[in-house]
Amino acid sequence: MNKPWNALSAGRAALISLALLSAARPAAAYETRPLDLVLVLDTAVSMAVSDPRRLAPSAVELLLNLLPAQSRVQVFGFDRDVHTRSELRLLDADGRRDLNWLVQNVVASPHVGSDFRPPLEAALQSLAQDRRENARPIVLLFSDGITNVGSNDENQRQKEAVLRQTVARLHAAGIRVFAIAFSEHVDAPFLQDIAAGTSGLTMVAERTEQLSELFTTIFEIIEQPDMLPVDRVVHVDDHVGSLSLLVNRKPEEADGTVLISPQGDAIDATSARPDIHWTSGRGYSLVTMDHPQQGDWQLQPDSDGSRKAYIVTDVALRVEAPDLVGGGDAMPPINAWLEQAGGGVMNTPGVRIQAGVTALNDSAAPDVALALADDDGDGRFSQTLPKLAPGAYRITVQASVGNLQRIKEHGLTVAAAPPPREPAAGDSETDSLIMLAWINLALLPMVGAAVYLRMRGRKKRRRVRRGAPADE
Repeated sequence: MNKPWNALSAGRAALISLALLSAARPAAAYETRPLDLVLVLDTAVSMAVSDPRRLAPSAVELLLNLLPAQSRVQVFGFDRDVHTRSELRLLDADGRRDLNWLVQNVVASPHVGSDFRPPLEAALQSLAQDRRENARPIVLLFSDGITNVGSNDENQRQKEAVLRQTVARLHAAGIRVFAIAFSEHVDAPFLQDIAAGTSGLTMVAERTEQLSELFTTIFEIIEQPDMLPVDRVVHVDDHVGSLSLLVNRKPEEADGTVLISPQGDAIDATSARPDIHWTSGRGYSLVTMDHPQQGDWQLQPDSDGSRKAYIVTDVALRVEAPDLVGGGDAMPPINAWLEQAGGGVMNTPGVRIQAGVTALNDSAAPDVALALADDDGDGRFSQTLPKLAPGAYRITVQASVGNLQRIKEHGLTVAAAPPPREPAAGDSETDSLIMLAWINLALLPMVGAAVYLRMRGRKKRRRVRRGAPADE
């Protein structure tokens, strides 16, 4: 579902311009601060119709299982107002269980109408009052983006109010909004404007089967975990302290995943291993182990589902890249390096770093490959991003040296260039005054010269009357 996002109204352009000012400094793609996240769920009937198998709760459950335990999450359900809300809950076992139960019930009760101002204002108030001092405030909006408060004119006025006022306040408070747009009839540009106005990002789900993938991508962009490449085998090097394997499958399939350790041990969901935590969800398996054996881990059976490997490591990939770029601006560079324990840059011969840029909402757009260069020989690699069309992008950075490999994901929004501003009421009068001022400035030297010549002529005549030479 590819939605055009090529032009902005003057008001929206001003809002995104403010966000661009704050996004001028590259964002570091690694975070140690905990997360305070408000999950805003649209409960309109159109959302329920588009998800007949109720896959959305499973996708949210996966996100909650992926987020670190020190994260706090709050859930809102909304129609024309916020009708369901939890407190900001720490993601311990009880918090995850209670929030998952709430999400199941919120999604199971569709409502009529949608107004985005009440939930976004409530999220702003909650994060302003209750967020931890060192936490990153995030709003994740899951919606079709359709405003339904009355007539078409009323809907448009409310949308403009959300963008001019609510989004501006979210941006001023340092709260980023990420959105997953989902429905058969989705207003993706509205959600894109909300996200871009806060240096966030919007992804569009064309099918319900994509929801788990998109919620996973949100996790990777927000949390910036180090990752390993994985297909049927994942190689664990001696710098890995913890490994989490995510194996996706069809929602109707049972968990038949088997892991073969480097020593040949077969491990599955029924294995009683104190060093391994196995979660079997609807459509996925998430396996976490501390101090995994070094070497090659095999995943069986081979399936069509995607696989991810998240790690905690003392050799991490660091990335600096923008979150938001104006469509008419010069593209900034992307910087990356491998960092050792203690913060030192790994300046080892043979390090290679490359990046790929993928359009998130346009499957027809070709991927762009970039080779980063260490021009100064200090282990820090850089490359200028190519010119990109307006939209949302995933930047995948991969570093390798010997058998050590690291991957990190970064999200980028390229905002549309604002259109030429149409003359507003009173502009003609203002333009006339400006033109008059310029004319006066242009005439000023001539008037001055005329005054000078006139005064000089009077002076000459006085000298003649006194009998003095006229040219004295």
